[in-house]
Amino acid sequence: MQSTMTSEEAQAWEALLNWCGWALYHTPSADDVANLVAERAVFAEPPFTEIAPAGSRELEQVLARAGEAEDGAADLARAIHLDHTYLFRMTGQSKTSPYESVYRTDEAIMFGDTLFDVRTRLADAGLRVDSDLNEPEDHAGLEFMLAGTLMGRGAVDEARAFASEHLLVFAPVYLENLRRRAQTDYYRAVAAICADALARVADALGAQAVEQIDVARYAVER
Repeated sequence: MQSTMTSEEAQAWEALLNWCGWALYHTPSADDVANLVAERAVFAEPPFTEIAPAGSRELEQVLARAGEAEDGAADLARAIHLDHTYLFRMTGQSKTSPYESVYRTDEAIMFGDTLFDVRTRLADAGLRVDSDLNEPEDHAGLEFMLAGTLMGRGAVDEARAFASEHLLVFAPVYLENLRRRAQTDYYRAVAAICADALARVADALGAQAVEQIDVARYAVER
């Protein structure tokens, strides 16, 4: 368990966790996907290869295939958009809700008590939610971004507490569901990267979930 970290370690965690948050929270535009394809070599370098090697390799291969095909980036962007709609908007069908409250309320509903603590911590960290969807802030993507921000600031104790009280409770089952239900290799790779990053940061911090939810209640089949 770390109580402090070097600036290089802090920056590495911040970069990786913030990328995970971006990948889960935002729908990549055509330009975003074109940039990912063009800059795909980053997924063959640290911190991705050190912390999430399998998922990073898979994602680099997905982007490489798109880069080699005519109109590959545009085709990938369309596939990602459709998959994002299914995984993040059609959650009644996909069973992959990204909201923590769904996993921590008896009725499996949004806007549960955990939302208010996450909202306060986001505000305390100076993070603003930039969304026109008026969705609750206990979104897995935002929670990864908050963890990344805390790590980047060297706020190890705060990061440990947040991971233990929030991300580690629900995100492992959520990310496994995301991997199983994803229709694209892109989101399967994203889920793998995020899951590995969360497990590794928990090890680094000595963080453990404060509550064990009923995984069988939420786990999905392919």
